Amino acid sequence: VPAGKRLAVDIPSPDASTAMAWDLDTPNLYELQIDLQDASGTVVDTSRHRFGFREIGVKDDHFTVNGRRVNLNGGSHVLINPSVTWPVRPMPYRIHRFYYPGATGLFKGRFMASLGDEIGYLVKAEAPAHDALHQSKYDYQDPRIWERTFERVAATVREIGNHPCVAIWDVGNELWFGTQGEDRKMAALYERIEKLDPTRLVVNGGGYPNWVPGATVQD
Repeated sequence: VPAGKRLAVDIPSPDASTAMAWDLDTPNLYELQIDLQDASGTVVDTSRHRFGFREIGVKDDHFTVNGRRVNLNGGSHVLINPSVTWPVRPMPYRIHRFYYPGATGLFKGRFMASLGDEIGYLVKAEAPAHDALHQSKYDYQDPRIWERTFERVAATVREIGNHPCVAIWDVGNELWFGTQGEDRKMAALYERIEKLDPTRLVVNGGGYPNWVPGATVQD
């Protein structure tokens, strides 16, 4: 590969029908290893990516993992307070919220997502730097806000999208978009995120009047 250039490589997909599924009680993981070799065949760089096979869905108004109903008892603010530690199984929690404060949030997200993969915990991953605290902090009439919000969610998808524990993308924390027409704009944002990643659910961490028309789930 010439310096400063990129090369796209197609990797054959494994036969998922014979794979062991990732689940809360059996968090089976696989590893993809990519070796970069120089002209002589010497490995000069190695990248490893772990992943799992699982299906997230909603059936008869209930959240499901691999077609099985799961009650989402959950916890929040995992990364805000350094004294808050990741839970150890067994316990009633099934899902945790990833909150991304500060510039190191995505790094923390990768670390915590890896733990969730290991021990079988689901994650609701919240996009960084979009936090309204139930106040009218953002001008949702400005189309740039919607584009920036999408890019933040998209960055999160690119960063931790291969982790099977991630079940839900969260647009932001305690959003308030009460002006007429803003609920439909939020619905359009959901559609963009769902096209980017159709394998997961999309929510916004808010409350009334933040009901999104057509949304599969409401938070």
